[in-house]
Amino acid sequence: MYKRGLYHDWVPKPLQLLLIIVTTLPFLAVSCVFPTNIIDMSSGMGEISEAFSFASNAMYIGMTGAIPMLFRTKPYFRSKEIVVGGLLIMSLLCYVSSTTDNVYVIAFASLLMGFFRMFGTIEFILPIFFIITPTMDRRRFYPTFYPIAIIVGQYAGFYMSSLAYRMFWEHTYLVAIIYCLACALLALVFMHNSRGMKKKPFYQFHWTSLLLFFTMMMVLNYVLTFAKFHGWFQSELIWWGTVAFFVMLVLFIAIQRSIKRPFMEMDGFSKRNVIHSLVMIALLGLFVSSGSMQNTYMMGVLGYSSLLTNQLNLAMFPGAIIGGIICFFWLKHNLDLKELVMIGFGSYMVAHIILYFTIAPEVQVAFFILPTILKGIGLCVLYISLATYCSQQLTINQMLTAMATLVMIRSFLGQALFGSILTWAFYKLQLQNLTNLASHMDAVDFMGQLRGGGLMLYKSAQLQAIMLAVKQLMGYTIIAGFVILIYIALHRFGSTRYRRIVIMRKRLKGHSVEGYLSRGRKPKEERAIEDAASVAM
Repeated sequence: MYKRGLYHDWVPKPLQLLLIIVTTLPFLAVSCVFPTNIIDMSSGMGEISEAFSFASNAMYIGMTGAIPMLFRTKPYFRSKEIVVGGLLIMSLLCYVSSTTDNVYVIAFASLLMGFFRMFGTIEFILPIFFIITPTMDRRRFYPTFYPIAIIVGQYAGFYMSSLAYRMFWEHTYLVAIIYCLACALLALVFMHNSRGMKKKPFYQFHWTSLLLFFTMMMVLNYVLTFAKFHGWFQSELIWWGTVAFFVMLVLFIAIQRSIKRPFMEMDGFSKRNVIHSLVMIALLGLFVSSGSMQNTYMMGVLGYSSLLTNQLNLAMFPGAIIGGIICFFWLKHNLDLKELVMIGFGSYMVAHIILYFTIAPEVQVAFFILPTILKGIGLCVLYISLATYCSQQLTINQMLTAMATLVMIRSFLGQALFGSILTWAFYKLQLQNLTNLASHMDAVDFMGQLRGGGLMLYKSAQLQAIMLAVKQLMGYTIIAGFVILIYIALHRFGSTRYRRIVIMRKRLKGHSVEGYLSRGRKPKEERAIEDAASVAM
């Protein structure tokens, strides 16, 4: 007997809703490396921060590798097996991360965490999808779910950073383990044992492609994360790592083209909307990565604690809600996506302009609230609009591949690439500014002695150099933002309004409209999993 729901019939509907909310949270928030705790982990283990950024990026690579497998695993396993097994594995990986002293073990655990987390995420996104919109209208689902996911992620980061600040960073994993085990126990008791569909054998899956994909992306992860530390292409590791990535990329594409059941469908990347949506989501990484420069300024110059810096990110909550409301009405009235994307990037632009004129030796924390709200608006709007644009006119296999790539570029590739560039530029600008300031100082003159001598002058000059470097990078980011807005303004997003005009003209002239009409609606189950995969984090 097949059963569509997740829970036993004797479980009341309100309790089912509560269980879905409670059990979804670990799949959205638990991680082997919380980005807000990277500084604490780096200090505690005596490793450079780049190593933990490398481990954090590995989770998104694991998530990307899991997305093409969703259709294979769901008919083979029961929902209860996927959820309980995923939570237990996540608990084990958190325990490994909290006890090991090797950062590369944490990176491997993070890779597996993202891989297994994705399967459980899909199990709960599907019922949430039907709860939010029984008619399966993605124009309602995206603006409702994305703000919730952003808020959960931001609050989880703040909560874990507050635990690490008050106690130790290892204790954050203890909280995550307890919560995952409690959710596994709830799923074990309340979830039914029936299958949701007919069991299909798990065969003809190309495991070699999955391993090659993981190896290829982890090599790229190492190159982008450690490029600045090794001096970019002056290091043989970075040079040979780059060569190895491109060789494996060519091999991976050739394998996908040659096998009957490819791991990733490559035909979708020839679509115009897929190419441009991936480019735009990568450019989003420029604005997201610049947040590290803001944190450096707030902690290095203003002297704010890491807890206060992470607490400021809670101001993204109202921004995410406002962004969801904007997208809801925009998609409801079927307006052009071009203006919606420009609103997203424009919000980031205004936020950076405000920050550019805010930077000073002393600034109250209240001045950073409005830019953070604008960043929340931009993040939510761009997530929804670009996911909608990318998913247009794709088959289900092409959709899964495109969404997997979108998640990887959004969460890893774009931020890692622009983060490396900004970190390198910050170091160079800081050094240049410090040199310029030092050329005008004399530690032995009378005024220099009154200020505390050479060491105090060096400290003051260093703080000024950091402040100037941050302001210069903000200015360069604003200039790049104007270029991005011009690119978006010149790009045609292929609105359905133009398609209707063409069809109307052909019908008035008596010409055939074959090829211009949609090919029909996809099966209900396929459309649900397709939409769920497009929002899974």
